[in-house]
Amino acid sequence: IMEQASLAADHLLAQPWTDPAQAVEHAYRLTLSRPPSPAELTAYHEYLALPENQQRPKEAWAGIYHALFSCVDFRYL
Repeated sequence: IMEQASLAADHLLAQPWTDPAQAVEHAYRLTLSRPPSPAELTAYHEYLALPENQQRPKEAWAGIYHALFSCVDFRYL
């Protein structure tokens, strides 16, 4: 799962995102076929704003994809 999450992060980071919220929404739509809720969007925005995640964006996005892949919506859609 972590390998696939890392590959998904690579794919996402290859795009020219100017707004992290758009990138999170894109990840949600590709993974769960729905937009993130306002609470989910806020949580991921705060997660991406952490200094350690800004220094290592691939690992941060791989963590986001890992969480999405672990979500009930992903497993049962």
